[in-house]
Amino acid sequence: MGTEQGRFKLENQSKFELLKPERHQKLNLPVEMPMSFLRIHEGEDKPLLIFLHGYSDTGAGFVRRAFPEMDPRFEILAPNGLFPVPVVTERSRYMTYAWYFADHTQVVVSPEASAQALAHLLRQLGLEERPKILLGFSQGGFFIPFLLPHLKNVKWLFSIGAAYRPQDYSQVLSVPLDALHGDQDSVISLQEARESFARLQPLNPLGSFFEFPGLGHTMDSAARAFLAKRLSEVIA
Repeated sequence: MGTEQGRFKLENQSKFELLKPERHQKLNLPVEMPMSFLRIHEGEDKPLLIFLHGYSDTGAGFVRRAFPEMDPRFEILAPNGLFPVPVVTERSRYMTYAWYFADHTQVVVSPEASAQALAHLLRQLGLEERPKILLGFSQGGFFIPFLLPHLKNVKWLFSIGAAYRPQDYSQVLSVPLDALHGDQDSVISLQEARESFARLQPLNPLGSFFEFPGLGHTMDSAARAFLAKRLSEVIA
């Protein structure tokens, strides 16, 4: 069987050159895509918390891990990313989401599509002018600089379990970007997060970096308590 497969590949090698990924073409299409979301504690006089989940995650899952008390002083908007990421296991099938698709060498689907879609959602919900606090976890943290230019009246930024790319920020931030990171994070190491945050500091003069001992790539009780306290200070 191995010999037959090898001969087949050799005989068709010149044709298969036409199928290489680098020959793929791209064209932006004017299509409509739905965006699902949770909206909790609605109120015109409340600051809006926007939860930006990580890759293969959901808005509800991020809120559950990071802010389970769902303080009613805030309105909460927890959208799911624009792009579905189905998860199939031996026992279950369920849907998660992503804001964009990228690997270590290229961006396959740009964050810009999700940024424009989320900005449109806010306009549709009448939340364009509402004071906003963005909270991004992992991919959601990387997504923040792409979303930020599309939003009005942003007061504070929180990035959790992420790293930082100065080239993604178009200008010096006028509001703080605070980073929360665990020293046991196995997805993005504490060293990578700390060093990349330091490189961002010229563009983020008001932000601070906070480390949490024993915390992995998630939130625990100490990180949740810190975030809740910090949010209370922001609106004080």
